[in-house]
Amino acid sequence: MSYSFTGEFIIEEFIEKNGDSSDTECFSVNGELVFASFNNQKFDVNADNPYAPCAFTWPCEMSQDSQDLLRSELQRLMRLLKLNTSIYNVETREGTNGKPYIMECTPRGGGNRLAEVLEFATGTELIKNAVRAAVGDPVGPMTDPVYDGYWAEIILHSEKDGVFKELIADNSVKDHLYQTDLWVEPGDEVHKFSAANFSIGTLVLRFDDKNEMNDLVNHIYEHVKVVVN
Repeated sequence: MSYSFTGEFIIEEFIEKNGDSSDTECFSVNGELVFASFNNQKFDVNADNPYAPCAFTWPCEMSQDSQDLLRSELQRLMRLLKLNTSIYNVETREGTNGKPYIMECTPRGGGNRLAEVLEFATGTELIKNAVRAAVGDPVGPMTDPVYDGYWAEIILHSEKDGVFKELIADNSVKDHLYQTDLWVEPGDEVHKFSAANFSIGTLVLRFDDKNEMNDLVNHIYEHVKVVVN
């Protein structure tokens, strides 16, 4: 209620998910869905806010049948709403009943650098094309993503309020490290992960083996530590 401008709120059915949910980017050109990506959205159940995403991996492990149906329904949605050329942040999940659901589809790029990581992973210039579309210029060529290996993005965050000291990552992380993007410096005040805006940076990792990626990401806090005094 404290976030409601109108003093109203909506109660919705909670869809229990089968496996991981997906939160990633899509793109339409002249109403045609030309780029549809899905991923694996991870959460830190021990964080102050266990519903704020703490990691993402690509490609998606949702069943191909569900991905195909979601792509078809997203295309139908864009035609019904007469959407034209835009980037979209799309959240989906497969329910425990085996049915896929569109949870959210918004005509904007998502947070957590999703479009940037997709460019690393696929070479598709989603951000540049979104800017081109916004100013009326033709967008560059796009197709559904073809991933160069297996990719993970770790959302760095603190487990407590305090002063940032350092980020420690062991060799199992460094061996696959594509990019570190740290938004704080030693001595900066940080806060526990009660909301996504309290993240302090990201790690982007690339792997040749899916199982190796999943094992590392699922145990990431054994390999990465945010030191806070």
